[in-house]
Amino acid sequence: MKAFLVLCTCIVLPAWALSQASVELTVNRNPVRQGADVQLSMTFKNCSGSPAPLKIAGLDYRFGPATSHSTSWVNGVISSSSSLTWTYRVASATDIQVPGFEVETDKGRMRTAPFVVRVQASGAGSGGGGAASTGQGAQGTQGSGSGPGGKPAPAEARSAPTRDVTAVVEVSRRKAYIGEPIVATMRIYTRVNGLDVRSYELPDFPGFWKETVSIPDPAWEAKVIDGARYNVATVGKVVLFPQQAGKQRIEGFSLEGYVRTSFFGGSTVTVDSDPVTIDVLPYPRAAPASHLGTFKRLQVSLKASTTSCAANEALTVEYTFSGEGNLKFIKEPDLVWPADFEVFDPEVLDAISITGEGESGRRTFRYVVIPRVSGTYTLPTLSSAWFNPATAAFVPVAPEAPTLEVTRATGDPAATMTYNAKTDVQRLNHDVRYIKEEPSRGVPRSRLAYRNVLLGSALLLGPAGFAAAGQSRH
Repeated sequence: MKAFLVLCTCIVLPAWALSQASVELTVNRNPVRQGADVQLSMTFKNCSGSPAPLKIAGLDYRFGPATSHSTSWVNGVISSSSSLTWTYRVASATDIQVPGFEVETDKGRMRTAPFVVRVQASGAGSGGGGAASTGQGAQGTQGSGSGPGGKPAPAEARSAPTRDVTAVVEVSRRKAYIGEPIVATMRIYTRVNGLDVRSYELPDFPGFWKETVSIPDPAWEAKVIDGARYNVATVGKVVLFPQQAGKQRIEGFSLEGYVRTSFFGGSTVTVDSDPVTIDVLPYPRAAPASHLGTFKRLQVSLKASTTSCAANEALTVEYTFSGEGNLKFIKEPDLVWPADFEVFDPEVLDAISITGEGESGRRTFRYVVIPRVSGTYTLPTLSSAWFNPATAAFVPVAPEAPTLEVTRATGDPAATMTYNAKTDVQRLNHDVRYIKEEPSRGVPRSRLAYRNVLLGSALLLGPAGFAAAGQSRH
C-alpha cells in the first residue's frame, strides 16, 4: 500500500507542477551596448495575457510584439507556453533597472521579477565585433581568398578579422533600389580551435521584407584570409527586399560562446557584430499607378483553356508572372471582364524558390469563367510596368489578349436557359421609382381643405347607424 501511494505521489506531483501558471520577463542578452537593440520577452506558462508594450526608463520602444506558442503533453497533463517579444533600443549609458510588472492573465494578476540590464559604452563589449564585409552576390561559404562565385573578393571582404572571434553580417550590396534584392549572410570567424558556440541571436531587419534561405546546419570550415587561418561557420542567410528609401540600418547579430583553454578551464566570450547601413534609392521618376515592383527580369503571359465554347460552359483563364524578384508581392491584377461573363475569385498558384541568388519562379492567377451569352469576346489584358534596376527604367507590360468564340448552348433544355446581361439589369432600374429622401404627403393639403367637413360627417355615419338600430329594437 505504501509503495502504491509513493508511486501515485511521483506521478501526481510532476503533473501538478506542470499545471502551475506563471509569468516571466527576460532579456535576450546581458550586458548590452548603448545604442544597440535588445528584445524583452514575456513568457506565459499555462496562462495567457496581452499586455501593452512595457515602458522602461532607459529603453526606447521600437516595434513588436512578436508572438510564439508551444504546447507539451507530459504524464497525461497538457502544459502550454506563449511569449510576447518587444524590441527596444538602449538609450541609457548606465545600467537599466527593469522593475517587476503586474500582468493581468486569464488566471488572475501575476507579477514578474525585477532585474538589471548592464549597459556598456557604445563600441565596447567582450570579444567586440568585426567589420561587416561586402561582396557581389554573396552566397554560401567563400573559398580561400576568393569571393562568391569564384570571383576575387573585395578588399573589405578579404581583410582578416581583427579579433580571435568575430561575428560578421555580409551583404551582397550596400546600395539598392526599392524592392531590389539584397542577400545578407551571417558568419562567425574564429582563430580559436576550442570555441564552443552556446547561442547566437540573428538580427532583425526593420524596413525590409525578409525571405529566409535554407542552408545546411552550421559547420566549421577552414579558410585562409590574408595569410591567417580561420574557422568559418555560416549560421544564417536571408534575402532582403527594401521597402522604403533612405539609409536603412541592419543591426548586427550577437553570439555567446565558451573558449576552452585547458581540460578543466576556459572563458566565456560574448561577441556583437557591427551594424550595416544600406543606402536604398528611390525610383528615378514617379512609378506608374499600376506598377508591379522591382525585378531583375519579368514576363507576363495570358492563356485560356480553350478559344471556343458554348454559352454556360466553364473555362479557365490564367495570368502568369514569371521571373526574378519578389514575386510574392504581386497582387491580383485589376481586370475588366465582359459584362456577360460570370467570373469566380482566382486561385493563386506559386512555384517560387528562395536561393542565395534571390527569389525566382512564377505566380499564376487562375480564373474560372462562365460566359452566359453567345458572341465573340476579347479576354481582358493588363497594362502595367515593372522596374528594372539594371537600366533604372520602367518596362511596360501588355500581354496579347486571345479572342473567345462563344456559341449558343444546345442539347440539354436546361442548358439553353438564357441569362440577362448585366446591362439589361441596369436598364430595368430606370423603371423603378426612386425613393424620395424628403418626406411628402400622398395628397396635397390644399385639395382636402374644402372636404374636411364632409369627411368628418362621413366618419359619424357609422356610430349614428348603430345607435339608431339599437333604439328601434327597444
